[in-house]
Amino acid sequence: MISIRNLSRFIKRLYLLSGYARHLQRKQRIILNATEKLEKPHNVRYAEWALWAWTAWACLFGIYQSWINIPEMEKMLNEQLQGAFTLDPQLILEMTVAGYGLLAAISAWIVLKIGAGKNWARGSLLGGFALEIAWAAVPPYHGILEYLTDVPDIGLQGYALYLLYAEPGRAWFRRAKASKAYNGAADRN
Repeated sequence: MISIRNLSRFIKRLYLLSGYARHLQRKQRIILNATEKLEKPHNVRYAEWALWAWTAWACLFGIYQSWINIPEMEKMLNEQLQGAFTLDPQLILEMTVAGYGLLAAISAWIVLKIGAGKNWARGSLLGGFALEIAWAAVPPYHGILEYLTDVPDIGLQGYALYLLYAEPGRAWFRRAKASKAYNGAADRN
């Protein structure tokens, strides 16, 4: 026969078990939310495309400018160094191409890290953009043509930064950071 006392113990145990089950469900829901793949918003994808275009523009246009300025470089070297050094303009062009190749590799790495949700990469892009704007504003002024060549460079970066720092890009970077923080804390436990 079931006594009232045994029945109350049984109900108490069921209540405790249901509370523990709710606790486990809540914990599992938190883990699923933190570990689920965060859907990358279209703004971030468009920003990545703009940054790939910017990387290609900066490198290819820079190499082109260096190539068409070989006679000017040769004249400057002859006037300024007057035989003190023998620098071949072709060597300078090759060094310039290697420098732009390094710039392209670093830019590609930063774009990939932005696509992975790394907030430091987004901040690095913003810092580089601010330095570029400051550099463009400093004299000597080389004429309007010099500024026109900066339009695609500054425009693509500005567009990408707008997309990365406006919603929903900003929220995606915050969620990615919070997800990493939670996963790191879960790994330590």
